[in-house]
Amino acid sequence: MRSPRVVTILMVASLVPCAAQAQVALSGSSLCRQTVRHAIPVPEQPGYEFVASQGVCKHEGATVAGVAFVEETFTGVDAIAQGKAEWRGRNVTRMANGDRIVAELECQTNLAPDGSTTSGRCRWRWVEGTGRFRGITGEGTSEAGRPEGGANRWTFKGTYRLP
Repeated sequence: MRSPRVVTILMVASLVPCAAQAQVALSGSSLCRQTVRHAIPVPEQPGYEFVASQGVCKHEGATVAGVAFVEETFTGVDAIAQGKAEWRGRNVTRMANGDRIVAELECQTNLAPDGSTTSGRCRWRWVEGTGRFRGITGEGTSEAGRPEGGANRWTFKGTYRLP
């Protein structure tokens, strides 16, 4: 039979919430290149189209819990009107240890006549992860810089929390 004191201690201990890991800041940059683009123009509306796209980003300098970002694949849809685009999609980031982190993004960008991004801003949030990153949460922003040889430099900053 347990003593009342042990039972009381166990009951109190079960009521104390576990300390969650604090949010951790991160930042970095990536060079992104679109590899697939399927455009559907709006009839009789010059400058208006919907575009499904996919591409790859190579990361520089970003880590989560000490594990480096390696490569990201982005997939999404643009609604383009008169040189401005609203993009929604998902990015799947492969980490150096082989795990993945998935983010949802919403972006507004300005486009050059050739369709390349000249400037832009995104809001993102992590929605899932595998392995070490299962249960990751966090959010942040990204900004497009100048085009570099057919690719765009994006800088990002945000926070993450692991369970």
